[in-house]
Amino acid sequence: MNNEYPCSVNRTLHEIGLTTPPCKLFEVLRQYSTVPSDPVWDWKDEVERALKIVHHRPTPSPRKYNAERRKSRSVLPKPTTVISYSLCWDSIQHPQYSSHSQKKNPDPLMAQAYAARNRVPFLMTYKDPDIRLADNISFEEFVPDSEDFIRVREQMKKEVQKILIKYLKVFNKLTVTEHHQYSDLMMQKNYTVDLGSVFKSPTDNGNVALILKDLKMYMPSDEGEATPLCVFGNKRSVERMVCAKDVMSCFSEKEDRLDGLEPCVTDYGRQILLAQDIIKIFYPSDLTSESGSLHHICSSFKPGVTRSENPDFKAITSLLELVAHGHTMAMAKQKLHLLMPGGNSLSNEERKRILEKISEEIVNEIWPKIDTASFDAVRQSSEPVRDGECSFGDCVNFKDKALLPCTERCSRPFYFCCKKPLNDGLVECGRRENCPRGAWFHLNKKCSGLSEAPEDDWLCSSCAANIDKLRQVEQVDRVWEYHRGLLWYCLFFWVANSAERQGNGWLLHAVWKVCMPIFENHGHTEFLHLGYSFLSAVAGRISRMASHDAVHNRTVNLKGGPNNMSWDRAIEIFNQEFLRKPEDKANASTRATSCWTRSVNAAWEKNICNKPDMRERDLSRQVEEYVSLVNSLKILEKVPGRQWYRDMEFAHNLYVKEPENFIKTLKIFCDKDVARQMNERETESEVLE
Repeated sequence: MNNEYPCSVNRTLHEIGLTTPPCKLFEVLRQYSTVPSDPVWDWKDEVERALKIVHHRPTPSPRKYNAERRKSRSVLPKPTTVISYSLCWDSIQHPQYSSHSQKKNPDPLMAQAYAARNRVPFLMTYKDPDIRLADNISFEEFVPDSEDFIRVREQMKKEVQKILIKYLKVFNKLTVTEHHQYSDLMMQKNYTVDLGSVFKSPTDNGNVALILKDLKMYMPSDEGEATPLCVFGNKRSVERMVCAKDVMSCFSEKEDRLDGLEPCVTDYGRQILLAQDIIKIFYPSDLTSESGSLHHICSSFKPGVTRSENPDFKAITSLLELVAHGHTMAMAKQKLHLLMPGGNSLSNEERKRILEKISEEIVNEIWPKIDTASFDAVRQSSEPVRDGECSFGDCVNFKDKALLPCTERCSRPFYFCCKKPLNDGLVECGRRENCPRGAWFHLNKKCSGLSEAPEDDWLCSSCAANIDKLRQVEQVDRVWEYHRGLLWYCLFFWVANSAERQGNGWLLHAVWKVCMPIFENHGHTEFLHLGYSFLSAVAGRISRMASHDAVHNRTVNLKGGPNNMSWDRAIEIFNQEFLRKPEDKANASTRATSCWTRSVNAAWEKNICNKPDMRERDLSRQVEEYVSLVNSLKILEKVPGRQWYRDMEFAHNLYVKEPENFIKTLKIFCDKDVARQMNERETESEVLE
């Protein structure tokens, strides 16, 4: 390299915020310009070979008798296992200091991309239907239903049980089993590949479109058509990918469009927003001087949260953990004396039964009242034309000869009553989403006790036993409402965290649906759009293979075991290892500091994967003091008519505050998707002509 080139190149790199010593410049550029890793090309070839097998249709015979035709139609195509892979990218932002000031450069330097081999395979047949237009998806997909609530409720019971096992000696030999459909696969370690850096600053939609065009080379093809892949990213990345796809959908050439690259939002950003919303709900300025409020708890234990707009996610997480453990233990100790008169002389089976009963009672007491009217207003606002498709789940779960699912949402296993796909009819409990058992029951003696569906409203045995209590009109205890709502939201946060660590795709899907009305009520339109994009994709807006990966392969696991993490959180860790300074900030020169690159794969093995698991904090002493404080204030004892000093009206309900505005927002999102889908179809037809 000539002596004159390093200075000019170095000056150019300095303009974009990246500088490096001349002696290291060639090595840095060589690493950035390396060809993609071989494993990704092997994965691509493997997918293409599987697709050739899937789409090899048998040659139809021109002459067939009627009996042979009926026989051939009754035989379902044999599914073929396809193990695909997913992509992810994010911006690398390294703090650079100007030579004239100590002000940081806020712009990202470049985009860094990764690929991961999917662990949950997809069963594909040539019978898989075409994708559905966005306006052909019912709005019921964007509000939670009975099955979503029962999934969250079941996991919330397990969260309560884990807390009781941790702090109560009588249960310390018991374990909680967290298992789902693909648990064994999700416990495996991911094979992840660094795809290298792209010298395009992802600060606008144009550069993001160029980044996606670079990623298109990794898409497998099937008979000349690109096979869709999920491209995961954080909130900002997905927003810009969606905008880039909208703009590029108008191009007539397929090479210029971004068809098949499906943006998919991850879960770490949703967790941060949910935690901030919990603080805003239960940390209002009206309760600053109230004893027993979240203000009082923070002042007593000082976990680092000093205001409702606190951006420190770690401090909020520690507070939510303390509240969840402390409130749960305070409620459990009140029930333990009544259920365990024999003390420690109980057998393990009796301990399990008591643990299950206490956890169920706690979750039932803190469960919010579901406003079904507001959810029904959203559900009934759209009338999609399904063109003879099944009502979700019917073609798989409730027929003698189960057909193949028409969408990924259709293949979701049911959680109602006995949790078995029987071929009996179904009857709905009159309390619907408020039913603790799941609202839907089979028409048989074991599940519902009915042989045929009743004409009037029907209540399941659990709801019928408590009907007298439900009909009683008593004065509301606002303090109890506040604290049971606080405990529910804290446990819901840890339900979502456990779903991510376990890689439980359907539970994460349910968490997103429960979060939709929460985000709507707090005006988070951007996250509503991301949630809409994910939920509509699962409901059939994209191909079944891509929607399958969006549900079941949305996490990565670097270490194996229950250590799955969201893609955006993993990318943060990767990029921290990717860029490193040769010296500390305190010793850095006033000139722009240099950064060095290193093998990210080696960094994972050395600095991430081989580290010991993070130890759980010992909160025993804090929880004990917390329980003493709660008991002394009697905030978890029901006192009819009790109010806060400022008469704050708090009701622990889950609802859509303004269904009309929510419907209007969903229609705007839907219209944008339909416009893009129609542009893609029109340009394809023009090319064919």
